[in-house]
Amino acid sequence: MGLISDEAWNEFEAKQARLEEVKQILDKTKLTAAIAELVLEPASVVTGIRPVEVDPSSTAVAGSATDLSSAIGQPLSQLLKRPKSSSSN
Repeated sequence: MGLISDEAWNEFEAKQARLEEVKQILDKTKLTAAIAELVLEPASVVTGIRPVEVDPSSTAVAGSATDLSSAIGQPLSQLLKRPKSSSSN
């Protein structure tokens, strides 16, 4: 009907294909202890600087070690579905 250009449609289809590829990777990749450690302490891995110590029983800690240890072996896609998951952790 000519409502969208062929170029725009091709870009949309490519984006959808990339999105599907990422979903497949998240479904196939299982959480390991090494990945959990990266999630809990990304600053120390990248910069070598240890993060500020926080009381693990504090409710201010999103995704404590206990929460992640219970998820080891599950696909990353399931971890992202948890209520306290956020992309800004």
